[in-house]
Amino acid sequence: MKTTVVNIPVNKLTQSVDEALEHLDKIRRALPFLIMLSTNDRKHAAKLQENEPQLFEGIASAVSRFESLFHAANIDGKSLAALIDRHQTLLPLSRSLRTLAQSVDDTMMELGSALKEQVSSAYHLGVALSAHNPGLKTALEPARRFYSAPARKRARAKRASQRQTTNSGIASNASGVTSKNS
Repeated sequence: MKTTVVNIPVNKLTQSVDEALEHLDKIRRALPFLIMLSTNDRKHAAKLQENEPQLFEGIASAVSRFESLFHAANIDGKSLAALIDRHQTLLPLSRSLRTLAQSVDDTMMELGSALKEQVSSAYHLGVALSAHNPGLKTALEPARRFYSAPARKRARAKRASQRQTTNSGIASNASGVTSKNS
């Protein structure tokens, strides 16, 4: 049987995660110059198109060859080439970490699906059994409140909508306009 996140022994998973976290800490210490943008800054940061980085070296070469034309804009070929080198140096790390993060997220979604299926079955069975067991009912109360909150919110919205429809019908009738309900 292939080992997956669903069947790996918990102690082995814990050991693997602890080891990975140690490696990530080492990576963070090795790259203290990395930044973290705010959500707003990330929205407004320049985003490169798929093949755009491949054009950078040609542009930098043109700037270096015709540097006097770019001098007024404070653009010089050496600085531009250094930025390109930095970008190209970090690119494989960025791709690798993005792939790792996606794999962790996908694994968490798969595990969450398996967990949700089991928890949902246990919850629904527990709710049915709790009618005959006050201790079980008390134990499930936080979950019941959580899972019933969206239904209560929809019911409140429906009642508010019905009141608004009823009130607007009354207002229309008071103004002498005939409604379909008349």
